[in-house]
Amino acid sequence: MTRDTPSPIFSAIQLSRTVNPPALPELAAMGLLSHPPANAGGHPLPGDALTSKALGYLHANCGHCHNKSGTAWPDTQMVLRMTIADTDVATSGVYATNVGQPLQYWRGGEITLRVAPGAPDSSALIARMASRVAKVQMPPLATELVDPTGLTDVGAWISTLVP
Repeated sequence: MTRDTPSPIFSAIQLSRTVNPPALPELAAMGLLSHPPANAGGHPLPGDALTSKALGYLHANCGHCHNKSGTAWPDTQMVLRMTIADTDVATSGVYATNVGQPLQYWRGGEITLRVAPGAPDSSALIARMASRVAKVQMPPLATELVDPTGLTDVGAWISTLVP
């Protein structure tokens, strides 16, 4: 990639990892980050392994639209993008705007909550991830197949939430 070619945008969270080697320090040392974070050592997601996997999936696959600057914000005010300031799951925007929150835009029949704690099958987030029906499926564009790993990880995380 040349300096004239637009570069992809990645978040500090997406570039944070603890093995093989950490990406942020390498990229910062090479001068390839336009705005290197203060903690170039990385920004792991909070929570246990299951929680951080689910939050990472939502961050990478849903967070680009579902954030305060995203295209979904006017309709949903729903956050699915973590920030480096999110060090506790329960105080994160993802948790606050989804867990136990009523549906605002999409109508899911019997489903009335974005994330029903302890009940993935009663959660709109899972219903929309599991669908490939137009105007229901999430993501809405450029996907033809459900991601079974992401669906399993997010569903397992929702199962751990206390009602």
